Amino acid sequence: MTDVLHERALLGGILLNPDAIYQCSVLKPEDFETFDHRRVFSAMREIAMVADVIDLVTLGAKLHKADDPSLISALLDGIPDRQNVDTYVRMVVDSSRRRALRRAGNAIVAQCDDPAESTADCMEVAASKILNIAADRESGDTVVVGDTLAAVHTSLTERAARPAGETMGLSTGIPTLDAYIGGIGDEYVIVGGYPNEGKTVLVAQIVVEAARRYLPVLWFSAEMNRRKVVLRMIPQLADGLVTGEMLRDPRKMGTVELQELDRTRGIMQDWPIFINDKVGMDGDTLYSHAMAMKERHGIVLIVADYLQRFRGKGDNTTERIANLTSMFGRLQKTLRIPVVVVSNLARNIEKAKRRPRIYDLKGSGDIEYDADVILMPFRPEDEQGAFTYKDEIIIGKHRDAQIGSVPVEFHNPTLTFKER
Repeated sequence: MTDVLHERALLGGILLNPDAIYQCSVLKPEDFETFDHRRVFSAMREIAMVADVIDLVTLGAKLHKADDPSLISALLDGIPDRQNVDTYVRMVVDSSRRRALRRAGNAIVAQCDDPAESTADCMEVAASKILNIAADRESGDTVVVGDTLAAVHTSLTERAARPAGETMGLSTGIPTLDAYIGGIGDEYVIVGGYPNEGKTVLVAQIVVEAARRYLPVLWFSAEMNRRKVVLRMIPQLADGLVTGEMLRDPRKMGTVELQELDRTRGIMQDWPIFINDKVGMDGDTLYSHAMAMKERHGIVLIVADYLQRFRGKGDNTTERIANLTSMFGRLQKTLRIPVVVVSNLARNIEKAKRRPRIYDLKGSGDIEYDADVILMPFRPEDEQGAFTYKDEIIIGKHRDAQIGSVPVEFHNPTLTFKER
């Protein structure tokens, strides 16, 4: 009976938060004990696959249960106030494996009771049944190299056909940086640095370059609200004619600047940039929402600004950050698209104001361990605390390129980094 309650809690949780279906990728319909629950979960997956919303109406239509609404409405009875989808998924998987073990055990006992079966055969079958149950979960993603070769060959062939000078990945808006790292590929990228030194500037450049090509982007902004996110992009698109200073005080804009503002609005209106500025979003919610947005809108780039503002699981800061960065890495690996996450430096490093290193990232050593690429904008200051404008983008880590740095200069009118 407990297994059934766990299954009902999970299915009810998906009804309350439809994006939670994307946290159930390890589950199969046969993992559910009751026939009705198998049917409901299968229907939910089918609805998600066509990018529809899972609710009482769509689920009822899929199940053809208009004459028996109690099956669906019962899922909402007794649901805990605070849903933890991952916990229920683990419970359903664990119960499924236990039932499989019981079935295997019964079959093994029956075979052992048969005098016609040899002991050696009984032991071989018993070992095979138990190992098959374990292998069903633990090696499901294991493939032979030949199955991957075709995809690798196709990707290389397509990239080889691109014109000379075209960036392989998404552009950063800085040609010398693109040439150095090959653009932003299907990687987990950390953009780290001191406060107010261009972390969000660099991320916004990457987003704008993707949007110019009408590539769908999902931006999680835990620091700025959606209006400020949009304001960050306008000077870049306006090529500095409408500056950040003018956006702070629109009275400084004349007729020409207002016309340019209208022009940029017309362009940005059709950009497929999706902004989520929910404050205090937890890692599980972010993960499931990103999976849903990928399914519905074909997202090709995910941005999160910034890491330390999201809520991770754990008893202390180190554990919470470690769980969050692991989640972002898992998200990138699952979706196979660029995931760019902003991170602050540790407070003691901020006071020292020296050239940053990857070990200075705030909160956990797991950040530099999980990331494929770490980019660190750095704006040196003179003895009076003024910027020298001998800025650089430090490539602190790159799995496919050498570490180093690219000289740049922060351009205040466009709120961008330009080549120096």
